[in-house]
Amino acid sequence: MKETKKETLEEQMAARGERPVLLLRRTEGGREFRYGVGVTAHPPVRYSIYAEYRATDMHTATHIPAFSGDRDTAESFCSLLERMQATPLSLQAIYEDSLTP
Repeated sequence: MKETKKETLEEQMAARGERPVLLLRRTEGGREFRYGVGVTAHPPVRYSIYAEYRATDMHTATHIPAFSGDRDTAESFCSLLERMQATPLSLQAIYEDSLTP
């Protein structure tokens, strides 16, 4: 997982050679939470998860590269992040928890 301060989700995806297949956004009290799923341009098909948080004086974004080869799995996880209003800082912990049996 790589944390960045300046790049948007779309910029991160483009830098990794991916294109967006799902973008979600939630705005609440001047804070913006954005989540996305990017897919590789070339085989093997892999889906990455992205999270971005923006407030008046703060902007963070991060991603989990090659999260899954299954689009439904990646989109479901991304939707879960949106429902929870997960921040980029909590993304790694949520991902690790999802792997725990």
